[in-house]
Amino acid sequence: AEGHTRRQAIVTAGQHRLRPILMTAFTTILNLMPIVLPMVYGTAEGFARRWGPVGLVVVSGLATSTVLTLMLAPTLYSLLDDLALWCKRVVRAAHKSGELAV
Repeated sequence: AEGHTRRQAIVTAGQHRLRPILMTAFTTILNLMPIVLPMVYGTAEGFARRWGPVGLVVVSGLATSTVLTLMLAPTLYSLLDDLALWCKRVVRAAHKSGELAV
């Protein structure tokens, strides 16, 4: 975002995207519960017996990916940006000292 520091931009983007991401994940997870819960409690028959494992995998994956996306993506962005800035400083310092052959 223009006029913001990197940290402010990451926090602002997280605040704006948090609600839609959570709403999408929670509605999907809650809609899969009728398939998953009978399998978890051992009372699954028919449709839930066949599709319960698939529903459980989807629910687990969606819950995990939601948490990782909300936490890991901004963290990795910040770390990689720090690494890029560090590399630029190293190259600039080497170039100024004459150690870098052009």
